[in-house]
Amino acid sequence: MEPIIQPIPATIKKDLTGQVFTWLTVLGYGGKYKSSRSSQWVCVCRCGARKVVCYSSLVNETTKSCGCYQQQMLKESMVGKRFGKLTVLGF
Repeated sequence: MEPIIQPIPATIKKDLTGQVFTWLTVLGYGGKYKSSRSSQWVCVCRCGARKVVCYSSLVNETTKSCGCYQQQMLKESMVGKRFGKLTVLGF
């Protein structure tokens, strides 16, 4: 299901639309979390996937991507590593 971009209410002090946080670009406001009342933002990742992320995770950069950033960093960190007589050349 595609995340829905909603109009930004007057209670939101900072519009994050268009801002880039690591690999995520904010497309628009996505509503509020029911449990914590934290604002959520609809983002698009560098890989093209869409993800809804809460404000604090964007600003503190605890969420960097849709999940592909961690996979990429893992791949890059594995190249050149040796496992016994085997060496990782690439993926």
